[in-house]
Amino acid sequence: MAAAKASAKSSSAQTNRMWKIAGLVLAVLVVIAIICCWCIKASAMQICKTTNLSLTAGQQEGAAGTVYQHMIFTNTGHYKCHMSGFPTAFLYGSGGYAIGNSAAARVQPAPVDITLAPHESANTVLGYPQAGNFDPGVCSAEKSVSVKIYPPSSITALDAAVAVQWCPGFSESSMQPGN
Repeated sequence: MAAAKASAKSSSAQTNRMWKIAGLVLAVLVVIAIICCWCIKASAMQICKTTNLSLTAGQQEGAAGTVYQHMIFTNTGHYKCHMSGFPTAFLYGSGGYAIGNSAAARVQPAPVDITLAPHESANTVLGYPQAGNFDPGVCSAEKSVSVKIYPPSSITALDAAVAVQWCPGFSESSMQPGN
């Protein structure tokens, strides 16, 4: 009888130990799952970087002495990325230097938060005032060969071929979704 009680007590202790180990394993798995979900979500919402973006010059429209050109950023990466706010745009001459000042931010449209899945696009609209509307010597003497644009929160630029003279009023819109 004493041997049976000892055996039952030992079996009960083993069962309790197994349940404790199973509970500990389950807790570790839950923590790992939470960390994995957080990592996936964090990687899905990284800031869009120039290494995962391409820049192309889109359609142009003219109005009241200014040519407006859509500059399109496309997510070429494998994950979603996030951008918001204003880029920084400069016109560059053939000598590799900036012509005039950077584009001034236009208040409309207001900045929005944009999430770009792979192959999705966002755009800014650059405004190039026409040199013929200014007195001689006010605009740059030479035309640009490219525009370099720093996406919001980026320290490296992307460039596209653009041939315009820099004039006061060179402007940009905030980033907007789509082309």
